[in-house]
Amino acid sequence: MRSPRTTAGLTLIELMVSLAIGSALMLAGATLFLNSRQSYVQDEQAAYVQEVGRYSLRFLSRELGMSGFFGGVQQADLIEVERTLLNGAELTPNSSCYHLLLDVLSGLTHYNNVNSSGAERDATGSATGRAVPNDCFGESVSLLSGSDVLVVRRVKDSLTVSQGSELHSIESAATYLSVLRYNERFALFTGAAADLSTDDESADLWNSTDLWEYTPQLLFVRVQNEGVCADGVTETVELCRLRLNQSGSGLAPIQCLVEGVERIDVVYGLDLDGDQTIDSYTSVPSEDDMTRALSARVSILARSDQTDARYSDDKTYTLGENSFTPSKDHNSCNDRIRRSVFGSTVMLRNMEALRL
Repeated sequence: MRSPRTTAGLTLIELMVSLAIGSALMLAGATLFLNSRQSYVQDEQAAYVQEVGRYSLRFLSRELGMSGFFGGVQQADLIEVERTLLNGAELTPNSSCYHLLLDVLSGLTHYNNVNSSGAERDATGSATGRAVPNDCFGESVSLLSGSDVLVVRRVKDSLTVSQGSELHSIESAATYLSVLRYNERFALFTGAAADLSTDDESADLWNSTDLWEYTPQLLFVRVQNEGVCADGVTETVELCRLRLNQSGSGLAPIQCLVEGVERIDVVYGLDLDGDQTIDSYTSVPSEDDMTRALSARVSILARSDQTDARYSDDKTYTLGENSFTPSKDHNSCNDRIRRSVFGSTVMLRNMEALRL
């Protein structure tokens, strides 16, 4: 007895075989597409992590290397910070954060493993008693717990005014380091107080004056939506900075530079006996240690900006003396994020250490 034929001339068995082959081909194609998509996502996120890590490491390395650069002034203690004026009045005298940025006696200040409000902790998690001034951030800003905070003080790479000749425009509210060459007088001025070009009585002084724009920065990692991993909302981490205001007195709004920097860790190499050779390392430097620091070993933990349900991060990352295991973190989605550690060693511009 012959098998019944369909209208297309195929037997029922042939039709079933064709459907099975077609289904297998469609399944193989869908699997190939999904695997290709997964591979694309992995490559995209890996490239993102590399871009974030390299940019932030290059930026922090340069800022650390330039910390303490005060336009050729070899002794920061000679700079008259109390001369910082705007229209004859001292700026924000009650702002601890503002004066932290103006503390030119040190080119670099370090806060180790801060908590969400900026209190410093050592490698064991114990409080050291130091903290970033609480008026640096508003109540809405939460620092990433376990990351370092840095205050880098320096002037711009190039002169604004050279011997009275204006190379760049003088901003009315920016802060400048004034270097009066003939009598070695150094002072910080803000805005119009630094510009003597229109004062006939000060013409001789102006012709011997260099101006360098003073650009200190407080560098930190900010976290938003901390611990959130639901309804498409995830935790966001960013490398941010706080600077002096150029459009008025006080501090400028917080500026975030790059998203995806999860932790910063800096370990300092100290010269204890003045022979220009590093004798020991510390991640929790005292003020005295910072006067002896010759190098900074910077580690950055960068991460992707998306979670991946197919990925599980069970690694432990080591940054300096600290370690971080995402799968043991309180945030339930932290082990679904790709990460990588970036590191570099920077020689510091530390005139105090070089004079030991």
